[in-house]
Amino acid sequence: MTRKSTIVKVSLALTSLAMCCAFAVFATFTTSCASSDNGGTGGGNTQTGGTSGGGSTGNPTGGTTAASGNTVTFNAGQAQGAMTGYGWVAMGPNGDTVSDPTCDRTSTGGGKTDPITGVAGTGACNTTTNWSTTNSLCLTGAIPALGTPPDYSGNWGVEIGVNANADATVAIGTAHTSINVAVTGAVTGLRVNIHRKGDPDSTPYCASYTGSAIPLTSFNTACWDMSGTAFTAADAALIDKVMIQVPSGAAAIAVTNMCMTGITFN
Repeated sequence: MTRKSTIVKVSLALTSLAMCCAFAVFATFTTSCASSDNGGTGGGNTQTGGTSGGGSTGNPTGGTTAASGNTVTFNAGQAQGAMTGYGWVAMGPNGDTVSDPTCDRTSTGGGKTDPITGVAGTGACNTTTNWSTTNSLCLTGAIPALGTPPDYSGNWGVEIGVNANADATVAIGTAHTSINVAVTGAVTGLRVNIHRKGDPDSTPYCASYTGSAIPLTSFNTACWDMSGTAFTAADAALIDKVMIQVPSGAAAIAVTNMCMTGITFN
């Protein structure tokens, strides 16, 4: 299934976090970073990490849809319900790869199934994203093992994200208390990331993925040791991006048809 999208924001920011050699990198779409207590898959994640936040968006071909309710479903790459933005994928620029989805760049002289990469400026899909399903956002990719010293900025993993509205100009607008992101094909140790409107892309909030509702006040800008800034109840209406990240670890990670199938706010 395809969906027209136009990138409206491209940023590249590298923020060094104080703890655990953690970094956050944001190039084109959203990116995130290294391993943490809630990151990676089985096979040797270290207890360090960074966060992800940012994101890009696509303007719908036929206008926007008003957000409503407290649940999010997907239709042809676009969120429906409490969020109405478009889905996207992102990855680190040094070795992290995504084979699905692909990008139809025929309108700009490219191929119909070009790869989406983490290369700033040229790797993003700013035309039409080819999603493999109509009712979820699915990703297949690979993450190499972190080397020595670990490259947290270049090899931070892969990520699926969605924006609150179609052109990423507003937040969800409702002060919920928890979030539950539904995922199929999940690898061990996922991370949920949220972003607060008005913050730099390099200042997201993260929490361990549990498969159940996570209190929004459990999110922290340094979720691996909770030493960062906590997300507060007053921030809840300002969420403008939600992400599922597979962070890199000490062992290589294969991600096969991992899908974000829905989001529930309570």
